[in-house]
Amino acid sequence: MLGISIASLYSYVSRGKLGRTEDPDTGTSLFGVQEIQAFISRRDRGKRPDRVAIASLDFGLPVLESGISTVEDGRLLFHGHDAAELASQVDLETVAALLWGLPTARLETGVLAEIPSGPFRTGFCGWLVQEAAAHPSRAFWPNSDVLHHASHIFQTAAAIGTGSPDGRVAVHERLAARYGVGQGDVDLIKAALVLHADHELNTSTFAVRCVASTCANPYAAVLAGVCATMGSRHADFRAALDIIERYAVTGHYQPPQAGAVMTGFGHQLYPQGDPRARTLLDGLGSRPHLAARMAVVDDLIAQVVKETGKLPKNDFAMAAMVHVLALPVELAEIIFTTSRLVGWMAHVLEQYALPALIRPRARYRLVVEHGD
Repeated sequence: MLGISIASLYSYVSRGKLGRTEDPDTGTSLFGVQEIQAFISRRDRGKRPDRVAIASLDFGLPVLESGISTVEDGRLLFHGHDAAELASQVDLETVAALLWGLPTARLETGVLAEIPSGPFRTGFCGWLVQEAAAHPSRAFWPNSDVLHHASHIFQTAAAIGTGSPDGRVAVHERLAARYGVGQGDVDLIKAALVLHADHELNTSTFAVRCVASTCANPYAAVLAGVCATMGSRHADFRAALDIIERYAVTGHYQPPQAGAVMTGFGHQLYPQGDPRARTLLDGLGSRPHLAARMAVVDDLIAQVVKETGKLPKNDFAMAAMVHVLALPVELAEIIFTTSRLVGWMAHVLEQYALPALIRPRARYRLVVEHGD
């Protein structure tokens, strides 16, 4: 794989560039395949610096600094706190206060006078468009005003999603009441909300930061994030649920064709498994009253892992949750958007503090058109 001599290989080991373990029976040196592949990728990028920027746009090198969240040793961290642990300890309003740097331990909410009408996405996007057009550029706002509008965006999304304008009641409790989730399973809704509050610089968050870097108001920035989630390559819970429901009927999993995106499994940031998925699936699997419906999910996971070696990620786990709890897939979309806008607003606040516009360059590729 490396194309180097044994002496060079051990030179890399001695300089700490590669790790090595020893087989206890034979004494043979063992090297991790993933570590070697990562090393080759870094080495090759060093030979071609022009490729670094291109690779950065596809799970590559970091392109900007952020203190909001990161993935470290297979864990998702919010301001240094393990998201999986937070999911069992606090609610989304508390995470909002943490990520927005509020002095209170929990986001303060009130009662909205009016809830925008229509399905969640239609109502929320329509409201964001109106508010984005009605408010001036952020350049004219002090930071305290930005926080006020952030809370207003959060309250409105929660009210549309839950059908309840009373922000004094936690979002997970209002969602559970609206969708008839049993009292013993409400903590699953709370966990799903907390786990999806932020995820580093994903596509929708990058869209939000790009818009915020222009000093557009936060309504416009959040709208960009919502629009990014409408694509099938980002938070596609419906496709993941289709796989589960098809398997429940046929008992057969059809792997994607070569080159196609694999829905619901195999996250590049988590070679050992997505902790968000693991937390939700463990929560579902620990409840005897859900065992029958969960058995289908467990069988499907076992078959996919056996055939592909890929582990479930968050969109599959969210689809599994609505399947096992017999809830509409719309709930997964409401949970994700309401949760993720907490992170979006944290990134908006962070981006507003920076003086520069996000403006990457494109490499021009000449397209030669051939005539008849």
